Amino acid sequence: MSVIDLKPFIVKTLQGTNLFEKVMPEFPETLSDFPVCIYQAIHSPKLIDMTGSEVTTEWRIILEIYGSKEKGTLSPLSNEVQSIFSQMGLEVKVRDANTVKNTRSILEMSGVFHNDLNIMYPN
Repeated sequence: MSVIDLKPFIVKTLQGTNLFEKVMPEFPETLSDFPVCIYQAIHSPKLIDMTGSEVTTEWRIILEIYGSKEKGTLSPLSNEVQSIFSQMGLEVKVRDANTVKNTRSILEMSGVFHNDLNIMYPN
């Protein structure tokens, strides 16, 4: 049993919402297209069986969503993303963290993925 990499699934899900101009793993040199989503995914073994196979993996996913202050709040967009990932079994916390020039929401998601059963459940 091998560890399932959820990063491609996360990106595909975010791009499939058509909510973002860009979805990327790192901060761009300039922010000009809004809204933009920057993601980070961290994982670590949760349960390893007697054979050394990683049965479950703990995932932590951080999304930073940036918008322009002229377009207003990111709350409706953040709420929609929160709903999508909550339905997948992730626990999602949302907080606002505006900058001088931009609106920003940070979504911190966590869950445990069963690599054999292909299911996600909250920590």
